[in-house]
Amino acid sequence: MRSNELIEFSKELEHIKAFLNIENVDDETGLVVEYQTEELDFRIPPLTVEPLVENAVIHGIGTLESGGVITVSSKKTDGGYTVCVEDNGVGFDVEHTELGVGLENAKTRLESQCGGKLSFESRPGCTKAMVFVPDPKSPNDKTAFKRG
Repeated sequence: MRSNELIEFSKELEHIKAFLNIENVDDETGLVVEYQTEELDFRIPPLTVEPLVENAVIHGIGTLESGGVITVSSKKTDGGYTVCVEDNGVGFDVEHTELGVGLENAKTRLESQCGGKLSFESRPGCTKAMVFVPDPKSPNDKTAFKRG
C-alpha cells in the first residue's frame, strides 16, 4: 500500500477490530466496545482512526480500575463524513496536551491526503476524538469542519 493511498472506512474498521482482538481488551479488562457505524462507504487515510482507539484504550480507559466503554461511530454529515471515537475514561486537557507521534501523523495524513480534520473534546468521564473527511462529490466547502 502506498503511503498516500486512501482506503475504505470499512477496512479501517477491520484494523480497529484486529487491534482490539490482539489486545484482548474485552476478555482481560472488561472493556466494552460499541460500534454505531451508520456509514462505511467512504475513503480515509489508512491507520487514521485506529490510533484514536489505541489511545482511548491505553490513556483513557487504561487508567480506570476496571471496565470502560469505547464507542466508534461514523455517519454522513454536511459535506462529508464524521468518525467519532468516544471513551468514558479519565479525560485530558485538550488545550495543554501535545499530540503524540501517532496522533500527529494521523492528523497530518488527514489534512494532506484528503483535506480532513482531527479534533478533540475532553473532560473527566468523556473524551471524543473526531475525524471529519470531506466528501469529494459534495458541492459544500470541503475545508469546513462540521462537528456532529
